[in-house]
Amino acid sequence: MRLWEKPSMNISKLLNLPQMQTFKERSLERTLKKSLNIMEPNAVESLKRYIKSSQSPSGGFIDKAGKADIYYTLFGYFLAEALGLEEILSSVAGFIEVEIEQSIPSGVNLYCEAILAAKSGKKKLLSKSLRKEIKAAQEIKLSKLPVYEMFMNLLTCYYLNDYKGLYRFKKQLPELDEDVSLTCPVISAMLVIRQCFNLPVDRLQKNVMSYYNNHGGFFAGHGTALPDLLSTAVALYALRFSGADISMIKPDCLSFIDSMYCKGGFYGNELDMEPDIEYTFYGLLALGALAE
Repeated sequence: MRLWEKPSMNISKLLNLPQMQTFKERSLERTLKKSLNIMEPNAVESLKRYIKSSQSPSGGFIDKAGKADIYYTLFGYFLAEALGLEEILSSVAGFIEVEIEQSIPSGVNLYCEAILAAKSGKKKLLSKSLRKEIKAAQEIKLSKLPVYEMFMNLLTCYYLNDYKGLYRFKKQLPELDEDVSLTCPVISAMLVIRQCFNLPVDRLQKNVMSYYNNHGGFFAGHGTALPDLLSTAVALYALRFSGADISMIKPDCLSFIDSMYCKGGFYGNELDMEPDIEYTFYGLLALGALAE
C-alpha cells in the first residue's frame, strides 16, 4: 500500500460517516424487520413457507418464469434475513459464489451481485473487472445516469463500505431534477438520495404525496389507472426515511397492503394477482415503513 492511501481512505471515511450512519439507522434491513411487529404470527409462518418455496435447488430465488435469477435473489436474501431463515442464507451464499465465478453481470445485476456478495461474506471474490465497472459508473456524470441506477450505486457503496466511492458520489451529486412528470419510484429514489446528503426535501415529499390515491395506495405515474404495491412501498419508505409524517394515511395504507396479500406472499396490483418474491419484499417494506 502506498503511504498516502491509508490516510486518504480514513479522510474519506470521516467525511462520509454521516451518510453511512443514515443508511444504518434507516436501512432496508431494519425496515423489513419492523414489519414483523405488526404481522399476525400465522401470517409470518405462511410468509416463511412462501419464501422457502420460492428458492430453487441452486440456492437462488426464482423469477416469474421459475428460473433462478440474481435480481430476485437480492429480494429473497433480504426477506430471508429479516425472518431469520439462516439455512436459506447459507444456500444463497453458494449460489452467489457460482454467479461470481460464471456470470458477467451488467446493468442492475451488476449492483445486485455486488450487494449480495457483500451481505453473504463473498466480497473478496468479486472480480477486479466488476469493481472497475462499479467505479466507472460512479465517475460518469451522475446527472446522465438513470435515478434508479444512482440509487443502486449508492446502496452498493454502503454495502461494500466503499467510502471513496461515496465521496465521489457526494462530490458530483447534482441538483436532482424534480420534474413531477417522473414516476413515483423515481421521485422516491430522489427523495432518499437527497435526504442522505442533507439536501432540502420538502418539495420532493410533496411530489411523492401527489401520487397518493387517497385510499391507501400510490400510483406509479400521474394518470395511471391503478395503484400498485411497488410504488406504494417505495413512496412510504422514502417518506419515512426523510422524516415525513405519514400517520394520517397509515390506516388506509395498511388496508391497501393487506389487500395485496395472497398465498403467503404479495402481488403487485389488481391486474397481476400472482404473488412473487419481488412484490413480497415490497409488501414487507411498506409494512415496515408503517410499523412505527
